[in-house]
Order: sequence, then C-alpha cells, then structure tokens
Amino acid sequence: DEAGRLTTVQWEQNTPGFSQGTYNYFYNTNNEVIKVVESPVKEKVFLWENGKVVKTEVYTNSVLTQYTLYGYDAAGNVGEAAVHYRQPDGQLKLATLFIYLYKVDGNLYKQLIYSPIPDSDDYHLDETRTYDNYLDVENPFPIVEILPHKNTQPNLPSTYRIERDGDDLLYQLSYEFSEEGKPLKRTATFPGGSETAYYEYY
Repeated sequence: DEAGRLTTVQWEQNTPGFSQGTYNYFYNTNNEVIKVVESPVKEKVFLWENGKVVKTEVYTNSVLTQYTLYGYDAAGNVGEAAVHYRQPDGQLKLATLFIYLYKVDGNLYKQLIYSPIPDSDDYHLDETRTYDNYLDVENPFPIVEILPHKNTQPNLPSTYRIERDGDDLLYQLSYEFSEEGKPLKRTATFPGGSETAYYEYY
C-alpha cells in the first residue's frame, strides 16, 4: 500500500497440480499485522503484546484449528514457535516445536524441528536446517518466514543444509544481481540437480 506495507500476495503453483490463491493482509493503527485472510474459509489472526507477536490463531470455517505460541531470545528474535493442531477428538495439542538460533548479526543460523514424544515430557529432533556463509548483501526474500513482519535473514545465505532421517543434503546458493545490487536470480545446487528462483521489482 502507500505506506509500503504488504497487503496482497497472489500465488500459483504447479506441484502436484495447478492451484492458486490470494493472501490479504490487515493492520491495526500501530501498523502491526493483525490478520491474514488466506481463503474465503481460512484466516490467521496475530495477537500482540508489548510490540511482539506472542500467538497466532488459524481459523477454518470460523473454527480454531491451529495456534502457535512464540518465545523470543534476548536480542528480540523469535527463538521458538510451538505449533498446536486440533485433533479428531477436538483437543488442541502440541504437534511441532521449532527452535531458532541466530548469528550475532541477526541472521538465522539453525532451525531445529522437534516433535513431542507420546507419554513423555521429552522431544524428538526430527530435522535440523542450517543457513550459513551469509553475504554482505541485503536480502529482501528470506528463505524462512516465521512472522511476516520480521526478516529472519537480513543478508543472503550461500549455503543451506538439511539433516533428516540420516540424510544430509547441502544446497549451494548462488546469485545474480541487478546494477543496483538487488538479487534477480537465486540458484540452489544440490546433489542430483538444481532449482532457480527469479525476483522482480517495481
């Protein structure tokens, strides 16, 4: 909008088949995002305390189907996100716990994904994602979005590693830039292939 806030995202994808949609963003008088309408039947609500989002709630057909609780580290970064889903019996239970670790410059370093172990207070580490070798270049397109108003990766990472179920997959990220220094193209190369993202500005 005229204030530079994100108001609409129109998306399309072709995997596995063609689908498309629109996300509409709404703000309060403090310019804080308070709601994202993802479809005619689904919306996400953001609850704020002391300038920070402490909880999001997802409603489907006006029924609360998911909520996430957020914790912050000493630097003000989102340090954890505990995602709860509605179960067939109607209860909302913790399903996934995300832990986020950052470099001193504010760039996301590790994303640890845990699941609760049934009948226990412990958690199982399901997956580790590591982002490293950041370039001294501003990043308008973070790979990881935790909350829409916080850029978890102010700079461009050049490596992305996924460790899961005994597999260890390393992505090498390379970029092409405009004359103004903005990224126009990102190529992720990994064993057996590559994928490319293109960026346009207005």
